[in-house]
Amino acid sequence: MVSCGLSYPNKDNHWTNFPANTVTMRSGPSNGCIQTGQGVHDQTAQYLCYTPGDGGTWTYLRNTSTGDQGWVRDDLLPGYGSNVPCEEHPPPATVHHG
Repeated sequence: MVSCGLSYPNKDNHWTNFPANTVTMRSGPSNGCIQTGQGVHDQTAQYLCYTPGDGGTWTYLRNTSTGDQGWVRDDLLPGYGSNVPCEEHPPPATVHHG
């Protein structure tokens, strides 16, 4: 089960522009977590760290234009998101069987 409301200190400090398509930032590494903001192509993202979540890994980031912080799935981000794990021994990514 993925937790919402997760936040971590800055461990990566990588800066990049958001992708051409607007991305939704969430309160945890799952589409089931509430939206905390958005990132659009002319704004800058500061990657903080990544963790496994629903459907793969997610990066915790800050939109430097708005100050909003949240989680975005890595396959939606330039460079596939952060390279620095939020935890030394993170939980495995969630796989749904059914």
